[in-house]
Amino acid sequence: MTSHAPKTSLEFRGSPLIIGEVLLDHFPDGRSILGGAPFNVAWNLQGLGRKPTFVSSVGDDPEGQQIRERMAQWGMKLDGL
Repeated sequence: MTSHAPKTSLEFRGSPLIIGEVLLDHFPDGRSILGGAPFNVAWNLQGLGRKPTFVSSVGDDPEGQQIRERMAQWGMKLDGL
């Protein structure tokens, strides 16, 4: 007989899938910071070594390129864009 008892700890398989927006917050001093709640979750999961797949849409413009470049610098997957 096989036991189907629940596990007592969380077990992650594969990479987390995060779907949502990514945006640039623009500040009066000229700085722009990546943001958007779903992106922030993916960014922090990446920092914890979880290698998330982030699914979103970005434009083929300078801001979209900046988002792609920052994600690549951080080692994030780009195949969900």
